[in-house]
Amino acid sequence: MSEPIQGKTFRQIAIDQFNKNRPAVFALRCVIGLFVLAIMAPVLAQSGPFFLWTEKSGSSMPWFTSLFDQNVFPSGVDLFFNLVLVFLPITLLLMRFFRAQKQNIRRIAVILFFWCFVSMVGPKGVVESGLGQVVFAPQHVLRYSKPKVNYSKVRAPALLEILAEEKLAQANKRLKSATRDLEAAQATLDDPAASERDKADAGAEVSAAQTTVKSRTRAIAEWTEKLEQARAAQDDPELAYFAVMPPIGYHHDDNDEERDVNAPTWSGWGSGHFLGTDRNGRDVLARILYGTRVSITIGFIAVAIYCTIGTILGSLMGYFGGKVDMLGMRLVEIMMCFPVFAFLLICVSVFETRSIFLVMVIIGMVGWTGVARLIRGQFIAERNLEYVTAARALAIPTGRIVFKHVLPNAIFPVFVAATFGVAAAILTESGLAFLGLGDPTVPSWGQILLQGRETKEWWLIHSPGFAIFFTVTILNILGEGLRDALDPKLRT
Repeated sequence: MSEPIQGKTFRQIAIDQFNKNRPAVFALRCVIGLFVLAIMAPVLAQSGPFFLWTEKSGSSMPWFTSLFDQNVFPSGVDLFFNLVLVFLPITLLLMRFFRAQKQNIRRIAVILFFWCFVSMVGPKGVVESGLGQVVFAPQHVLRYSKPKVNYSKVRAPALLEILAEEKLAQANKRLKSATRDLEAAQATLDDPAASERDKADAGAEVSAAQTTVKSRTRAIAEWTEKLEQARAAQDDPELAYFAVMPPIGYHHDDNDEERDVNAPTWSGWGSGHFLGTDRNGRDVLARILYGTRVSITIGFIAVAIYCTIGTILGSLMGYFGGKVDMLGMRLVEIMMCFPVFAFLLICVSVFETRSIFLVMVIIGMVGWTGVARLIRGQFIAERNLEYVTAARALAIPTGRIVFKHVLPNAIFPVFVAATFGVAAAILTESGLAFLGLGDPTVPSWGQILLQGRETKEWWLIHSPGFAIFFTVTILNILGEGLRDALDPKLRT
């Protein structure tokens, strides 16, 4: 073990030790990258163009006007990250020009941010009351509702030609498959050596295959007509347009007209479904991106709730001891008897509305026992040290001793536990969504994985599976790096 470095604080030593751990540093950068992806999701995936010009309606900027539209972003999670997307560049720009006032600008930005957020997601009865209309004024400026526009159709006919060609190719491929199934079933039905049971099954298969062939033939005719219309309309000056699109030209909730499960493509309405579509015709890559917001929110808020509860109770148990410690530990033992996932299943089944906020609260209310025991052990080791004795001798209030003097020295193990807890919370939410008990209104990685199990399509299995695996792995690597950096016994 190396000698302690003179003249450095514990924080500086821990940072130096952490920087020596390359996997942990890489994991930290990946976590920061996930936050950036979550904030930038509308920039990367949105059906509304940044700029749109048409001969009929002139120029407009649909992307900017959709950020707080209730019909586009109804979820409070999306509103939170969209506010960050708006506030962050403005705050950084002001701090650059007013360097002497950086701290004041940060404080004002945080206050304005939460004022706007509470105004938009607060209870309607409170926000729309007479006093609420004054106190929560941003509600009437930022939150609005407009009819949903399918900007893909505005961008016809050039992209309609590409899409029609794709759909024709898919319909022809499916027609050939259905024709082969019909011929195989018909051969079994006409085979004199076949049993009566086989002929009965073949008759049902022939009927189903004939229906499928008719459906595919009808689809070919429809898309052939659309292709001809698109080619004929390309010379019409009234249909001219110019659009600047996000890299992924789909919102996570945009449904395909036919609601088909399609394999990955590189052309189409929004330049292609790079990871295919789910069985509702929604772009998988867009749902993976917006699902990052859901996973990060559930992980960090649930962990923040139970870390707060566990820290407060653990501090009181460890500092006072005696009856307080005994009662607190009995409560911890009782709560540890509740299996978190089973308790979540019961609660989600009881409540009529399935909300990610309900999942956060339940995880936070039952997951605090490990943090409470960690803090209790740290306080037991700290409470008889000289600086605590000196603080008591100076008649410093007990609350100040506990939370201002002892807690800062005992809090470090909680950071490690919290990092592992975020990974566990993400796995729990994904598991609930995979079982069909998640919030159906938000894009969740577990929901996509459930559709993959039902449809057996590889892109619906591998894409969310890799997202869950990657996120949980880097969080665990980060937690191990923090543990090694904060534990003096593990330093090199």
